[in-house]
Amino acid sequence: MIDKRKMVFIAIAIGIVLTVSIYRSVSDRSDFMSMAFDGKVQQVGYDFKDAPTIKVNGKEFYLGVTENFKHQIEVGDSIFKLKGRKWIELKKKGGEIIHFGY
Repeated sequence: MIDKRKMVFIAIAIGIVLTVSIYRSVSDRSDFMSMAFDGKVQQVGYDFKDAPTIKVNGKEFYLGVTENFKHQIEVGDSIFKLKGRKWIELKKKGGEIIHFGY
């Protein structure tokens, strides 16, 4: 049988993990909502979760809190997002327009 100390320790550990996870999620979404960009994608890279980091007008933006982009963003595409909005508009070089959001 597990003693009370171990149960308290496990409960505290789970509480800490949940608190940190919730904080990071809220913080990431807040960062996303404060982003604004409009221009051509100069550079794009994907992390191990396939979340893109893009460079537009010389500034880098991490788009990891949004839906899966499935490697659709390419250098030369036009990309647009207003501050406070939950969506991104991507215009491909061929003219196709794709909307992403979270």
